[in-house]
Amino acid sequence: MVETSHSPVIKDSGERRVFATGANRDRVDGKGAFHLLPFHGLERVCRIFEVGGKKYTPNNWRLGMNVSEY
Repeated sequence: MVETSHSPVIKDSGERRVFATGANRDRVDGKGAFHLLPFHGLERVCRIFEVGGKKYTPNNWRLGMNVSEY
């Protein structure tokens, strides 16, 4: 998903998977394979963001700086 404005664009194939709970899921390709992300790597990034949020402020990085500073 590429955001070009403040409103994200959600891809929609028109094909739905309906779960027994009543939840719906679009089956379109190109949304990413988040189930393939290594949990331990993602957990590590989350812990770094947690520490950074305590040291500075949550979402401080969103205020803007050169990417090279990350």
